[in-house]
Amino acid sequence: MDPWDIVIIGGGILGTSLSYWLENQYEGRMAVVEKEQQVAVHTSKRNTGVVHRPFYLDPVKRRVFARSSQAAYGMWKSYAKERGLPWSPVTTLEAATRDSDMKRVEKYYHWGIENGMGEDELEILSAEEVRRLEPHVRSHGAIWSKTDTSVDYPSFTRSLRSDAEREGARFILGFEVKSIQVTKDFLEIQPKNGGEAIRTRFLVNCAGGNSVRIAHMLGVGR
Repeated sequence: MDPWDIVIIGGGILGTSLSYWLENQYEGRMAVVEKEQQVAVHTSKRNTGVVHRPFYLDPVKRRVFARSSQAAYGMWKSYAKERGLPWSPVTTLEAATRDSDMKRVEKYYHWGIENGMGEDELEILSAEEVRRLEPHVRSHGAIWSKTDTSVDYPSFTRSLRSDAEREGARFILGFEVKSIQVTKDFLEIQPKNGGEAIRTRFLVNCAGGNSVRIAHMLGVGR
């Protein structure tokens, strides 16, 4: 098999999204290798299923995460509309269980605004206002994030896979990585089932719970 320009290890929401984005941005041969027979089988299927808003992210210390979260929200919303995927704003309440926690609530409000959220997306609630929304919650108040959204990440991942494949990406399923050898010009990836190895110029590690194991194969993170 001819060498690939890019191989992504991991067919979860991250690896599949990256393949879709790269296929739309760059020319070259790209493959995604996934040990299961379908994408989004593990963490991407079992997470909270929520597109979170960045009100809880420090705009200075976690600037990259906050800006990425804010930018991604609009992208996911547009993609869901274009593909007819589930998009259900469920909102989030971050409650203050002690009176002193209200300082954190106020801080989160300002962080959200600084991270790009609109004033109509966030509201600081009193204890009584919280009870009207959630009668069984007892608190001293809360921040209400009105645009946190519930989605079906496996559906998103399968749709992104189809789009990436239409652009030229190849998904190699049932390929569990046994070892990775670094040669002069390529990285050679050996599968556990004894099948044919694949070679690539660049490797992206999106293996979820196996990411550390993959990194260790390359001497990273030991």
